[in-house]
Amino acid sequence: MSTKKLWWIALSVIAICLIVFLSFIISSASNNQVPSSFHEARLDASESSQNIVGTIEETKGAIDTIQQLEREGKGVEALELVIKQLEKNRQTREEATKLALGLEEMAKQVPNISPREAAETALVAISRGTALISMLISYHNDLNELLMLVRDKIERGIGDYYEINMFIEQLNEQKEQINTLNKEFNDQMELFDSFYQTKEE
Repeated sequence: MSTKKLWWIALSVIAICLIVFLSFIISSASNNQVPSSFHEARLDASESSQNIVGTIEETKGAIDTIQQLEREGKGVEALELVIKQLEKNRQTREEATKLALGLEEMAKQVPNISPREAAETALVAISRGTALISMLISYHNDLNELLMLVRDKIERGIGDYYEINMFIEQLNEQKEQINTLNKEFNDQMELFDSFYQTKEE
């Protein structure tokens, strides 16, 4: 799926969240309930977000290795790793699409969740997930550009170390923000679960 389509899904999630928020002003569900489709979408979204975070962590290590290989004059090995990372980056975008679709389904089911406090908590979690997608799109684009720069440096001997290092710094900052948003998403979902644990007790 293209980055443009991923943006449209993310915007769709935001629009659904706004509609749901406005619906809370008018009314709310009356029973203690969580739709099964919300639960399934939540599991899919959580799995995708964890996969994304794990892949980004691996990518950071791969970039360090690529730099080290390039400094040692091992251009062939470095280039092979660059190609692998370009493929991994494509896979990460696919995970982001799964995450976005999961969040979209979660948002659609929020009006059917009660108690109201749990539904509001779910909305906060969804907003964190949507922000994660937005950050991930920037990360994806910057990583692609970095890998292209490194490839040009290895293959044609052209490239600006300052520009390469600038992209690496940006990616590290984005990685930290993605990790933070993922933690906030999980924290909100734990809070969401607590509403029903309390009820069961």
